[in-house]
Amino acid sequence: MHALQPNAKFILMIRNPTKRADSLFWYTHLPSPGDADRWHQQVTTYIQCFKKCVQDHNLRFCAYAAECPYDLIPDLQVGIYHVYIRDWLKVFPRDNFKVIRLEDWEAEPVTVYRDLLNFLDLRQLSVDEENRILKRRRSNQNQRQHEQTHPETLNALNDFHRPFNVELAKLMGDNKFNYPDYKG
Repeated sequence: MHALQPNAKFILMIRNPTKRADSLFWYTHLPSPGDADRWHQQVTTYIQCFKKCVQDHNLRFCAYAAECPYDLIPDLQVGIYHVYIRDWLKVFPRDNFKVIRLEDWEAEPVTVYRDLLNFLDLRQLSVDEENRILKRRRSNQNQRQHEQTHPETLNALNDFHRPFNVELAKLMGDNKFNYPDYKG
C-alpha cells in the first residue's frame, strides 16, 4: 500500500476502550434478564484467557489473534490501540496519521473538524457549510434500555485496558490518550 500511495493520509478515531467494549456488548445483545451478570462473566473469562495468551505468546500476537473464543466478546482486544498504531507507523510516517478521540469529537466537533481539514490540506468551510455537516443527526446511537453494567465489570475492563492506555499515551506523546477509568 505504501508503494502505491506513499502520501496517503489516515484518520483514526478511537474511543475509551472500556466504554467501547461495554457499548459493543449492549449494542449487540437484545436485552434480557441477567445480561449484566452474563456480561461480567464473559469479561472475567476473556481477561483470564487473554492473560494466558500473553503468557504463551507476545502481546502483538494476542492483540491480533487472541486464542480466546471470539464469540465470547467480539474484538475486546481492539482496544489495545497502541499495538495496531505502532504497526501502521512501521509502514507510513507519523505525519500521515491523525488520531482523534471520539470524546474530543463529541465535545468539540467544530475544532476537531477544522483540524481534520487542515490535516487533509483541504479548505476551511464556511460556518453554514460546517453547520450543515456537523448538525446532522447521528444514526448509530443505541437507544435500547438495558441493565446497568456492574461496577466490578467496568473495574475489570478498566484494569485490563489501563496499561495499554499508558502505552498509547506514550506512543502518541499526549497524555489525553491515557483514558481515565470509565464508570458507566
